[in-house]
Amino acid sequence: MSQKLAQIDEELFTSIKQGNHSAFQSLFDSYWEEAYALVWKKTGSEDDAKDIVQDLFIYIWNNAAKINLKRSFRSYLFAALKYKIINYYVSANKYAFVDGEDLADDENLSVLPHLPMETRELEKILDDEIDALPERMKEILNLSRKEGLSISEIAFRLSIAEKTVKNQLSIGIGRLRESLITKYDLWLPVLIMLIKH
Repeated sequence: MSQKLAQIDEELFTSIKQGNHSAFQSLFDSYWEEAYALVWKKTGSEDDAKDIVQDLFIYIWNNAAKINLKRSFRSYLFAALKYKIINYYVSANKYAFVDGEDLADDENLSVLPHLPMETRELEKILDDEIDALPERMKEILNLSRKEGLSISEIAFRLSIAEKTVKNQLSIGIGRLRESLITKYDLWLPVLIMLIKH
């Protein structure tokens, strides 16, 4: 994402905090399709994907004044979507969870709806497993998972071939799955969802 687009988003979000409906509509129009495509890919359900994305945008509109963006709006949006998707899987599998209120230490995610406390534990598990991978593989996986970059965007960012990115992602995800199956089969459906493309 270019610096200019990030700045435009920031200005729009500032206007949303002041109740500007047209600014909200602009951000919604900019990100709706990409957000919906991501959630549909992760859930496999068109209806659920629509509901998840709409719920998040409604939440953002209603709580904009409380949201303090630490990075870009896009980073916040897709990080929030990731947690919404996790909640979707946690709820579907009837895992117990409670709402997390004290999230000040989670950068850029201090205000998120219905975040299960288990999510933070899962993230820690996944981070630890990724940290054990070779440096370049770890970097590529984190760009994909944490920043939501596509294969072409990662290739451009790192000045490497798209084929290299694909190979590193494939090998890295394979290693993670093997390790997670061995160590954490209780949470495997959610962990696999977290690293799935």
